[in-house]
Amino acid sequence: MPSHPDIDFRGFVSAEEKFSLMAGALLYVMPSGKESFSIVTLEAMAQATPALVTAKSDVLTDHVKESGGGLIYSDYESFAARLYEMLSNESERERMGKLGREYVVNRFVPEKIRASLIEAVESCPTPHEDGVESSHFASTQMQTASLPKIRERAQTAPTPLYDFYDSTALPLPRGWSEQELREMLLSVQVEDGPVEELKNYVRADFKRFIYTLGLVPERSGQTILELGANPYFTTTLLSKFRDAELHLANFFDNSSREGTQKVAVHQTGEVVDYSFRQFNIEEDAFPYEDDSFDVVLFCEIIEHLLSDPVHALVEIRRVLKPGGILVLTTPNVARTENVRKIIAGENIYDPYSGYGAYGRHNREYTKQELTELLNANGFNVNVMFTADVNAEDRASNHLNAVVPLLQHRRSDLGQYIFCQCVVNQGSKDSYAVRPRWLYRSMPQEEESEH
Repeated sequence: MPSHPDIDFRGFVSAEEKFSLMAGALLYVMPSGKESFSIVTLEAMAQATPALVTAKSDVLTDHVKESGGGLIYSDYESFAARLYEMLSNESERERMGKLGREYVVNRFVPEKIRASLIEAVESCPTPHEDGVESSHFASTQMQTASLPKIRERAQTAPTPLYDFYDSTALPLPRGWSEQELREMLLSVQVEDGPVEELKNYVRADFKRFIYTLGLVPERSGQTILELGANPYFTTTLLSKFRDAELHLANFFDNSSREGTQKVAVHQTGEVVDYSFRQFNIEEDAFPYEDDSFDVVLFCEIIEHLLSDPVHALVEIRRVLKPGGILVLTTPNVARTENVRKIIAGENIYDPYSGYGAYGRHNREYTKQELTELLNANGFNVNVMFTADVNAEDRASNHLNAVVPLLQHRRSDLGQYIFCQCVVNQGSKDSYAVRPRWLYRSMPQEEESEH
């Protein structure tokens, strides 16, 4: 250990002093890539101290990704960036510390360990009998034979699959019922738009529009930018339930930089001409001045981008006022439906689209990935949750068999991720951060931004 005025080398200390030091630390760093379980990291997380860990250890990265209780670095540059990020943001450290402690308490206290061990032992296949040597095929047959017992225990578990995670209540506007809102949105029609396709869109995603509205603050006199406004369902809700000056943007892959679309709300008889700017959000500079908006909506877009979502985030950061709000929604790649598909050997990727390259989902995200991406580029997450928005049949033997293994992910299985975050004033002039887990084979001139 080198001698340095900023290093206080304590050597071996008592358990009491160790926990006291951990609890008093701003964060805990674990650089070892050879951790087999890392009790000491869990001890630090149990003290509500966020962890900064190396990506060289799968155990450490799993602890952090599953808990949200820290950040991960892979080299000196990312270590320095994550360290600065954590030291400069007290509220984020507190949030990560709380998540880390919940993770340890919910999974690694003695009674939880005992239950997990019993479950693991009981799910083991029956040993071979009559002195016959076990083979790969014999082992496979025994494991297959044991699956009905595992499924039987899963099916009698206290938590039914259809009620497996806590779904956030739908934030209905005051004085409106769910049915009234649904009927209003079903009556929204874009001029020359495909009528039945738009109605089916509302039927499938109605709840997503309402969750999104609930993330927009109810303040008077706001200036709001909605990216990807067409087909104007969220726009209609914002117009009716928020006191705001709306600015709209679309991208129809043509040369026009501005446009207008006529939208009718047949239930009320309203007809509105919505003007919009047109630009490519992952290539163009947004056609707005710095610090122009109180709120930017970036909903169901990031999953469609082809090459550079960070460009869009940095431009959003630029046009937001200091302390401004970003509302981001996107499909959750870790949703229950995808868990079922992977177990069943099905493909989770989105089909090719008749609307072109931007018509399909090119890259979906987890909650942890979105949090890391947003934090690295100057946004502090206020709210992030997952929720289902349309009905699907979860009655699946594949899922029932693994319900016990998903207990720690109960809040992470919804179809969509909903996020509200605030732009950090100190980050307005910061470099774009393109993390290596999201980008590869980038041009040399952009490497410095990773």
